[in-house]
Amino acid sequence: QKVMDSHKDITFISTDEMDRIAADRMVEIGVTDKIGSGAYLEFKDIDFDREYVHDISADKYQSFASIQEELEVYEKLSVEFDESDIDNMPQQVANYTSYRWYDLWDNELNDLWDRIVGEISEDKKQALVEEQREWIKRKDLNVKEAGSDFEGGTMQPLLENCAAERFTRKRCYELAAILAEIRGEDFQVPGDVAESYADVDHTLEEMFEKFEGQWITDQERGACIGVEKSDTCDMAPEGSKWTVWETGGDVISDLDVYSFTDYAIIFKVPHDSYDSYYKLQFNWDNEVELLYGNSLEELYDYGV
Repeated sequence: QKVMDSHKDITFISTDEMDRIAADRMVEIGVTDKIGSGAYLEFKDIDFDREYVHDISADKYQSFASIQEELEVYEKLSVEFDESDIDNMPQQVANYTSYRWYDLWDNELNDLWDRIVGEISEDKKQALVEEQREWIKRKDLNVKEAGSDFEGGTMQPLLENCAAERFTRKRCYELAAILAEIRGEDFQVPGDVAESYADVDHTLEEMFEKFEGQWITDQERGACIGVEKSDTCDMAPEGSKWTVWETGGDVISDLDVYSFTDYAIIFKVPHDSYDSYYKLQFNWDNEVELLYGNSLEELYDYGV
């Protein structure tokens, strides 16, 4: 008691209060009861005659009877993340949880890829490698675009992780079908799964179709903006399939596309002394908008 009384500026709390603070902190950083009561590390002999795939949920290697069964297990793990109500978590916890969700599918993608390149015929390997490189480029562009509106903010990692998860999950099913075909196995993508990623990894044609028939008025500039097929547009540039027009401004088309993602189409229009950049996208109110800038940096930082 004398020792305690000698520390006048220190507040002492009960053991129960300390336990409550510790429990709250565990929830805040995402430590679940399952994690907190996890088993001790165990070692087991690996049978190299069987097929093993990394199971991120248990940090061990798990064997599967077929590619179909393997993807079913990963889908169940993914559903657990999907139902974890990430949107209502503290931001840092949501960022970490969304990264683990993406990491689940990224590990599976790497496992599938390693097996495919080890088993595919040489005459088909190079084409698949090029296809995978193009997929990586599209994925990276979409991930960057997903977080562009919140660059430097606490929400940026969440948005980028979720975009990476969606892209990678779809690609896992595509690679699983390739591996199953190589091995002569039956493999079917469940209908609900295919429907869930139908809006992921669009072609340019699909992106224009999303915007087709959208007519909006930009009151700030007093301009009307429309998107339509070139064969129905009097202002369509020769040789184009799609036209985006703005009264009082440039007429742009699919011939001017600089890049595109699942979120937006970027156009570049060269002029004598400068370049114009446009970004066609749906805003947070799900309304079409056409942003403008004299550079890509201005387009993203100061687009109006």
